[in-house]
Amino acid sequence: MTLLGAGSAPGPAPTETGAIGEETECELVRISATIASSPTSLSSGLAFDVDDGSGPVRVLVAPGTGIDTTDWVRGARLALIGVAGQRDSSGTDIAGYRILPRDAADILELVPPSTPTPSPTASPSPTPTASVPGSPTPSPSASQTPTGSPSATPSPSASIPPVISIRAARALATGSAVHVRGVVTLGSGIVDGATAVIQDASAAILLRLSDKAGNLRRGRLVDVVGVRSSKAGMLTIRVEKPPIVVGAAVEPVAVVVATGGAGERLEARLLLVHGTVTSNPVRSTAGNVAFTIDDGSGPLRVTVFSASGIHTTGIARGVLAEVRGILGQQTTGQQPERGYRLWPRDGADLHVIPTSASDAGSGNATTAALSASSSGAAGLAVGQSRLPRLADEVVGSASGTAGMPRGAAGSDAGVAGGSLGSGAAGQPADGVTPPDARASNAPTAEAGAGASLIEPLAARRLSSKYASVLLLTALALMVLMGVLAWRTGALGRLRLVLERVGEGETSGTDGGLDSAGWGAKGSDGGEPLR
Repeated sequence: MTLLGAGSAPGPAPTETGAIGEETECELVRISATIASSPTSLSSGLAFDVDDGSGPVRVLVAPGTGIDTTDWVRGARLALIGVAGQRDSSGTDIAGYRILPRDAADILELVPPSTPTPSPTASPSPTPTASVPGSPTPSPSASQTPTGSPSATPSPSASIPPVISIRAARALATGSAVHVRGVVTLGSGIVDGATAVIQDASAAILLRLSDKAGNLRRGRLVDVVGVRSSKAGMLTIRVEKPPIVVGAAVEPVAVVVATGGAGERLEARLLLVHGTVTSNPVRSTAGNVAFTIDDGSGPLRVTVFSASGIHTTGIARGVLAEVRGILGQQTTGQQPERGYRLWPRDGADLHVIPTSASDAGSGNATTAALSASSSGAAGLAVGQSRLPRLADEVVGSASGTAGMPRGAAGSDAGVAGGSLGSGAAGQPADGVTPPDARASNAPTAEAGAGASLIEPLAARRLSSKYASVLLLTALALMVLMGVLAWRTGALGRLRLVLERVGEGETSGTDGGLDSAGWGAKGSDGGEPLR
């Protein structure tokens, strides 16, 4: 830690005692409340419970603060500044909040409880005794002792505690009177006739309704007065009087959580989970169905009560499901962090997620994806099947045979690559390739340069775009080589004429050549004269 310098501390935030929680943790707060308990000696200091009507919170005075707590007695009015802290030994992560004053300067005001002064009792005045006139000797009559008339004792009126948040109500000790307001997220009659759940912006809690309290319908905003209690591991409010229905309200949005993340901090809240059903559904004698769901973070039990009317025919091991419901708990005091389960409320809270693109039975999503991939691959294969013919043309163009019949390949090579008027190497001197030689020559060309070209092309799986470019290139080469072949044939014919003239041949021979029809074979390699 590096000391950067001195600074001024931020001012304390005025806060209600019932609002001290996770949101104010480590903040400097200011409260004004009444001491509601006798001091409790702890290893870390002296603890007092204070309450301003919004809910109690503990004030812990450490020994090193120098604060004198002699006059800190129940009923005293206290105003102080301190740091909001927490030490939760319950394992719930929502309890154990406290205020830690730092020194004597943080105690702003301490007003001792007022001692009621007894009102003075008026002494009764004596009633005068009437004397009998004419009596010689007046004798005093016995005076009557006045008795004070008894004053009427007013009947104590039951005090209703102020409304606090449900989170603050959950933090109260068992047996505390509570007054909360929330939206009914689970109506009575689903779990049983006496169970309902309400939720506000801070938390949720289960209600245990007496016969006098009546029933609660889902979607109602209600005021509830009762006593903090617990049942089967769940924090509850025991309700004896009918809750006051304030009106209709929008149901809170379900919180999306991992199946392994369900715990005390989410107890009684409306949750939403997705996952795979990891157990076969089990039906109890009461008709309730139970199974487990897991998204990979840990299993969560789901209990579908028969009174909910939810059909579970599609639930089986291995299917994907989406479940919305109330997070309940059923456990013992020895295992307070176990026994959580989700309670769906109606058919809209339970959905089986289909694993195929359609419900027609055409296969699951993976099969559909593979089919699409296969069809794409088939289309690519069709395009590739046309490449060998195109490659032959490209190879033929490179060797001077583009646009020629396959049988003339050897002769073309002789014209393009050998001396004019002579055949290619390995061909007869007159340039005429026998039919069997032409037949054997064609596969040699395909098995040679053509095959060596196709193999890398097929290996690279050219797209249709590159195949089109290659096709256009081949066509251009074909046109170019056709022009070259025509010019080569004309030059060869001219050279042959000049050689015969030089050897003294008669003009009749020239005339015979000139008069030969198109397609007649001469010594130009067996190709039609052009």
